[in-house]
Amino acid sequence: LGSWGTAVIKGGLFDGNYCIANGFDNGTVVTEPSAVIAVEANKIYSFKVVALNEGGASFPSEILSVGVAGNYSKEKSVLVVNGFNRVAGPASFQSKDSTLAGFDIRKDFGVPYIKDIAFIGAQYEFRREMPWMDNDASGFGSCYSNYADRVVAGNTFDYPAVHGKAFMKAGYSFVSASAGAVMAGNVDLSGYPMVDFIMGKQAQTRDCNDQVRFEVFPVALQKAISAYCKAGGNVLISGADVATDLWDSYNVSEESQKFAKEVLKYRWMTDYASAEGKVQGVSNPFGFKGKYSFCTRLNERIYAVEAPDGLVPASDDAYTIFRYSDNKVSAGVAYKGDYKVVTLGFPIETLESGEQIERIVKEIVTFFEGK
Repeated sequence: LGSWGTAVIKGGLFDGNYCIANGFDNGTVVTEPSAVIAVEANKIYSFKVVALNEGGASFPSEILSVGVAGNYSKEKSVLVVNGFNRVAGPASFQSKDSTLAGFDIRKDFGVPYIKDIAFIGAQYEFRREMPWMDNDASGFGSCYSNYADRVVAGNTFDYPAVHGKAFMKAGYSFVSASAGAVMAGNVDLSGYPMVDFIMGKQAQTRDCNDQVRFEVFPVALQKAISAYCKAGGNVLISGADVATDLWDSYNVSEESQKFAKEVLKYRWMTDYASAEGKVQGVSNPFGFKGKYSFCTRLNERIYAVEAPDGLVPASDDAYTIFRYSDNKVSAGVAYKGDYKVVTLGFPIETLESGEQIERIVKEIVTFFEGK
């Protein structure tokens, strides 16, 4: 709670694929940094925290969720870790001679907070010399207006419930935690047979103070994942920049690339892997075979993935399990050794239906179970 001293924990029942049914309750006021709240079996509960003081209330925290299956056992429980807390504007650029500048939403639209109602369309005039003449020829910075009456989805911070629902359909209970809690040592990964890392559109981004934020795999998280794998765990990672962030970003290090290659068993190929967002299983020894599609275009339902990752195996025991249908670039890698890892270059929560989310999670669970 820090200096705020008081907080409200708000809870809600989850229903459907992308939203909290009936919203949250009015909250429970707590003055300690913990609370015990009873939950019923076979229901998914979501929680967020709002800090309070005499000056008012803070922005809410990310939303974490829990679901206890009726047949609960420790051996059939999953930890879902939310590593996607990024909020950012679109990618920008400027030519060396400064004659061209603007926003390149083909590379990265950015991540709005919850949703964006201000975006009206992509920029098409990048020449600084172009003057404003009238509203129909507005010069440098001109953009289309095809989104003027539309809402664009951003980071809603509630994806553990989406993933958790799919795990419950596969017969598992789940709990969730922030990546920050894992890095701080407040969550012990070793207590779970499977850990699912939600990386969404997390990617290194410079803030207004020119500081790099939103790394996919900070060093502390690398250490936690490495220790869990060494102990024989099962790891699922999905996100649009899980490889690009380590090879083609602001802070690139050989140690981070070594972590990806030697622990997670993949390496980067491209960050423009698919325009269509269609994925299909390919010949592999692990039995992955499904067909899936994820959102690549701006919409009101779920954030868009403009530039999913292409990643390839970095070990003889790792295999490409999915490829993007439009160009056959490798979209997912699975490894089986003393531990198991599945890494996807697209975020699971952006799949176009709840049925697809449940189906891909079921495929992954079956692989982890060794069936």
